[in-house]
Order: sequence, then structure tokens, then C-alpha cells
Amino acid sequence: MIKKISSLSHFSIFIIGLSILAYGYILHRVLTFEQGDIVLQAFQFSSTKISLLFIIMLLWLVNHLTEMVKWQSLMHPFSSLTLKESFLQVMAGNLLAMGSPGRLAEPGGRLALLPHLLRAKGLVMTFLGGFVQTGVITICGLIALFYWTNGSLSSSFRPVYLGLTIGTGILVGVMAFIYYYRHSSALKQFYQHLSYVKYLSWFNLGGVILLSILRYGVFTSQLYVWLVFFDVPIPPLQFVGLSSLYFFFITVIPSFFLTDIGVRGAVSLFVFQAFVFYPPLFLAAIFCLWFTNQVIPALIGSLVLIYHK
Repeated sequence: MIKKISSLSHFSIFIIGLSILAYGYILHRVLTFEQGDIVLQAFQFSSTKISLLFIIMLLWLVNHLTEMVKWQSLMHPFSSLTLKESFLQVMAGNLLAMGSPGRLAEPGGRLALLPHLLRAKGLVMTFLGGFVQTGVITICGLIALFYWTNGSLSSSFRPVYLGLTIGTGILVGVMAFIYYYRHSSALKQFYQHLSYVKYLSWFNLGGVILLSILRYGVFTSQLYVWLVFFDVPIPPLQFVGLSSLYFFFITVIPSFFLTDIGVRGAVSLFVFQAFVFYPPLFLAAIFCLWFTNQVIPALIGSLVLIYHK
């Protein structure tokens, strides 16, 4: 019993330490942000600004509600999660996802709030949900990539071809590795876990795909509204294509929490270079999108895990 209490306290200390590191870094970035006075002027409230903030809040709720319902659909063959349980598990996953490269630790937060017998199933379903969401982003990004590289921006995006070639080579290498070690016990156990996917009905899988598409649309809408809020004008048609490239690049480029906002900022300036006339305001929009979608859910997740553990 003492050992159990000790392990729980160590987990709580880890979560509290991670939270302090995360939010201390955010505070540092905010306090050292150059030309912050100009950015703050964008928050001079008017009826238009208040309406935009209301839309941003609504989109934030839709974003996370969509993920909660998607998680319910993924776990439906094994457990009928309530909306509250789904909310707590998704928020808990956000904290560990934010503190790991490529959100690899996200399942850990969700599984911590699942019964032990459901954790293997939850692990597979978390990765399946992430795979579908990544697939939607990748398909839209590749469509935009081939569209823009055939147009006037081709010279700007030539380095991308090299990246895609390297990515394809890595994919082929991984597939060859799996084929070569296909009879190993670890891979057999992995395949056994993958068998949980067969319990997901076509109706549920279709719902997961549709919810992933909806969530992608919400991502795009959030970015556009933040750009409008900071008076960064981008024609809607150009924005749709460039935002697809932006989300595609930040998805395929692995980043850790301490470099995440830097990577997003650099990628956004590269992708939207033709429309960035004043970088501080543009980067402020990217920062606010990141803060609302990553930091706030991680804060809620830290409170959830500390309370439950």
C-alpha cells in the first residue's frame, strides 16, 4: 500500500514538474516577444473583435467536442464512454502529447484513466484515430502541394520534393524492416493488438473519418479567424491551399514541446511568405492558434491527471 501511494505521488510530482516547465516556458516566450506592444494593439476591443473572439471560442469547443465524440466512436466496441469520461481522457492525453515529440505520448494520458483491461485496446484505438487524422491532413496537403508546385510558386517549393523523396525512402525502409522481422515475437504481439481494429464496425470507422475531416475543417477555420483578428489579409482561395500546406508540414516535421512553436512559426512564414507583410502580427496569430489548441487543453489535462492520480 505504501509502495502504491509512493508511486502515485511520484507520478503527481512528474506531472506538476512537467506543468511548471511547460507554462514557465510559455510565460518566457510571452514576456520576451519582440514588438509585443504592436501585437497588443490588435486586442483593442470593438464589436468586430468581440464577434471574432466569440467565433474563436465556438470553434475551440467544436474542435474538442469533435475529438471527444471521435474517441467515443473508437472505443465503442469495448466500452460505452460517457461524454464526461471522453473529455477527461482526451484532455489528459493532450498534456503528455504536448511534452513528447510528434505527440507520441498522447496515449499515455488517455490510458491512465482507462481500466487496466481496456488499455491495450485504447492504445491501438488512439493510434488509429491519430493515423486517420494524419491521413486527412496528408491527403489535403499533398493535393495542395502538387497544385502549388505546378504554378507560380514552384521554385519556392522545390526543396519539398527532396523531403518527400526522403520520406518515401524512410517508409520503404520501415516496411522492409517489418517484413524482415515479421516472425519476431514483438511483431506478433503487435499484430495481435492490431486485431482489435476488426471490432470497429464500418459505421464507426466511417464516423471517425468524417469527424477527422470535420476537425481538419475546424483547424483551418480557426487559423483563418485568427489571421482576420490580427488584420492579416489573405484571399480565401489562396488561404485554403496554403493552410493545407502549413498543416501538412507541421504534421510531418517532428518537433518537441520546447521547439514546437518555433517550428510552426518558421513553417508558417515560409508557406505564407507572399502574404506576410508584417511578421509580428502574423506570428501572433500562429501563436494564439497554438496556445488555444495546445496549451489550454494541456493545462486542463494536467489538472485532470493530478486530480485522478
